[in-house]
Amino acid sequence: MSISNVSSQHAGVYWCGVKSNEGNYKTSLRKIQLEIKSITSFKRSPTSGQNFTYWCEYPQGAPIKKFMCKGEDPSICQPLWNTSKFSVEDDTKTRNITITVRNVTTDDAGTYWCGAENTDNKRSNPFFNRLEMTVGCEASSEVKGCEGGWVELTCKYPREDQEYQKIEVINPRGKNIQITENDVWEENGGFSLYHDTRNKNLRMAIKQLKSDDFGKYNCKFYPRPHSSPETQKLELKVVKDGCQTPFNQTAYRTAKTTITCDFPKKYSYVKFICKDNNEICEEILSTQSSVKSNGTFTLTDTNSFNMSISNVSSQHAGVYWCGVKSNEGSYRASLRKIQLQVKNITIFKRSSTIGQTFTYWCYYTQGAPIKKFICKGEDPSICQPLWSTSNKKAGKFSVEDVKKRGNVTITIRDLTINDAGTYWCGAENTDNRHSNPFFNRLEMTVVPRTRSSADRNAIIITVICVAVLLLVLILVLVYTRCSKYKTNEEGLDNAEDFIYEEIEEQPHKPDSGTALKTIYVSAKHPTNPSAFTHYSNINHPNSSGEVSGDTSSTVKDNGQYSTVNHPSGFSENPLYSTVNKPQEH
Repeated sequence: MSISNVSSQHAGVYWCGVKSNEGNYKTSLRKIQLEIKSITSFKRSPTSGQNFTYWCEYPQGAPIKKFMCKGEDPSICQPLWNTSKFSVEDDTKTRNITITVRNVTTDDAGTYWCGAENTDNKRSNPFFNRLEMTVGCEASSEVKGCEGGWVELTCKYPREDQEYQKIEVINPRGKNIQITENDVWEENGGFSLYHDTRNKNLRMAIKQLKSDDFGKYNCKFYPRPHSSPETQKLELKVVKDGCQTPFNQTAYRTAKTTITCDFPKKYSYVKFICKDNNEICEEILSTQSSVKSNGTFTLTDTNSFNMSISNVSSQHAGVYWCGVKSNEGSYRASLRKIQLQVKNITIFKRSSTIGQTFTYWCYYTQGAPIKKFICKGEDPSICQPLWSTSNKKAGKFSVEDVKKRGNVTITIRDLTINDAGTYWCGAENTDNRHSNPFFNRLEMTVVPRTRSSADRNAIIITVICVAVLLLVLILVLVYTRCSKYKTNEEGLDNAEDFIYEEIEEQPHKPDSGTALKTIYVSAKHPTNPSAFTHYSNINHPNSSGEVSGDTSSTVKDNGQYSTVNHPSGFSENPLYSTVNKPQEH
């Protein structure tokens, strides 16, 4: 357990103990008596590259073996013994330990403790003083710059607890460059200075480095305007290893582009990409970044250090730099300049079917490079050519340059789903200082195969034929049923279509003395008497209700007979006879 920012209230007795999981008992194992003491603290700020020495005085009776350790917590810091970097020498007569740090760098900054190893393992090691060391500008061997590029150096305050009213820089040509304001960039010739009061340092940027910019620089800090300065020295040397030729890159709106830095593998520095804003180069991403993407910008390769820009727009145009910086950020230097230009490009959208052969034409500008090519991918700056005019046929693809028309004919045979995507039509630039030019972009989709128009027509014709046959069958069935119905209806009409005529016969009254001798029967004959023979029978029942054949009358007309039988006796009720005549046809 650590205790930070120790004070007297933390003194006391502490115990290390154990308890059961249920918490029904606990017991102590070790007692720690914590005592709080004051200690002498020193603050020193050696210059990077120097050999730094300081002295640690210890009390009489201190343990024999003295040591120095580095860290915020002396109770666990590991001793730094005599090495090529550190040396510790004990002068027992003066009771002083001499500590020397050779070839100081910014990595040596931190908190150091001077102490002794206690031979009594019941007590902690005693410490005599504490050193808080800061380091100024790095040695010249650590500062690198490329001609034509820029470098940014940082000189830390010689003493962090001191405020400086005046700061100036002496360049290798002996020119005195002063800064008059705080926390703003001031430009003087090719030099820019920034007095950072918050971080207690001076930042110096040198743009468009020339040969006479390399050499020794002195950063002078004045506690008061006319006091003696505290000086930090550094040397800037020309370094050609790693410096790269400037590059002009063209990106296309709404597409993607990648800035490639291609750092040497031996570089162990922190790599970064920044964008120039005319004052300084604002860092976008670095190998120290906790995140590898901040939305539009994404670090795609940490080895050669490539950064992609998605959904490119005009605001992304400008000057970008690939650079390196020290681990603690005391200096930055550019290695490569990328001038990014943003242009519009013609976009085509096409949809084809699986199995088809697809052809489209790419028109290029006059004076375009000879070797045309097609590549596939969202980012034309890194897509690899699939086919080119130098290799006109490559499997399922072919490219042909029709120079008279100024276009490239691209054919893709036997399309599959995998052929869908974004294609770029461009040309290989023979100037390695410029990116390849592109003429248009094709966004192609490939859909599953559907039935052809001939198949659809055949299906339609088949459906119509089946419908017609069904309709004919329905009409035949309806006609057949109607015919049967009509025949039955006519039969019923013939059976039932009779004309009834009533003949009333008055019965003979006994007391009248007279009898009805004559009975008249009228029957209408059909208009075509020869067609049928008709009979009419009239039977008169006798008094007993039986039909008698006593008297009969027969009328014949063209084969039609009417017979009337007269009973021998008449009933008093009228008798009726019916003559049936068929209906005229």
